[in-house]
Amino acid sequence: MENPEKQENAPFGAEQHVIFWLHDELFSFEIALAQEITELLELNEVPMSPDFIAGAVNLHSRVIGVLSLSRFFEVPSHEKSELSRIIVLAMKGYSAGFLVDNVKEISFLPAEGEGVGNLMEGESFKSKYVKRVVTLKDFLVNVLDVKKLLDDLKDYFKEN
Repeated sequence: MENPEKQENAPFGAEQHVIFWLHDELFSFEIALAQEITELLELNEVPMSPDFIAGAVNLHSRVIGVLSLSRFFEVPSHEKSELSRIIVLAMKGYSAGFLVDNVKEISFLPAEGEGVGNLMEGESFKSKYVKRVVTLKDFLVNVLDVKKLLDDLKDYFKEN
């Protein structure tokens, strides 16, 4: 992972994001939503959970439910490698983390970008959970709407 940029170097209108790989695509969300990034810890199975729940970990004496973003989005994954990371979310009321293939860097991204509706048609996870697509160096980065994803997960678990 590249070193985080200092806050005083933030370009005007930019937001600081954690940028990570899922298979061969880059995704990101606002760093303020992340409490910490940790190496892949031993995952304990959660009985009768949906496939996208990778398991639970004990982190700093807290039980963290870990969601595999690759499984949730139904994309191929390299999860559970030396590069895999758990991004622990900073939330009130419960503890959760996202399992990702690799964290590329923490960087500033433009607050504006192409709306996903302009880039694709049909109902896919991208049209539902990606707010916009921005360019970082020579890469396209899918900016996730984590709040929508978490709200949908809350609804899913209430119904099931």
